Amino acid sequence: MCGIESFEAKKGQSSKNYKSFVRKYLSQYNTEDVYNHIRCRLAHNYTVGGQVALPHKNPHLHLSHLPTGEKVINLENFLTDFETGAAQYFADLATGSDLQANFLKRLGLGFAVASRRPAKA
Repeated sequence: MCGIESFEAKKGQSSKNYKSFVRKYLSQYNTEDVYNHIRCRLAHNYTVGGQVALPHKNPHLHLSHLPTGEKVINLENFLTDFETGAAQYFADLATGSDLQANFLKRLGLGFAVASRRPAKA
């Protein structure tokens, strides 16, 4: 969405880009909740935290608060909202020349980065 041209982005740019997507396509969520308490914690610690609870099969609790103060983001609701946001992004991409230019910049980097470590024999 933001058109990065290198994985050597300046410090903090990746989080800004991620939060831009959340603001535009997942606006019902707080960017800090999604980026820091779900994305970062899942990717780096294999858990969630902060003031967010991520249960599943509790749609009636979605976006409410537990008595202990945590905001509830029910997994199935979040996944549905993410799919809707991604679909909206691709719809916008089909007609938005700025998004198309950014997409082409990012596409040049590929979708996966090969490891820089030599493979074990």
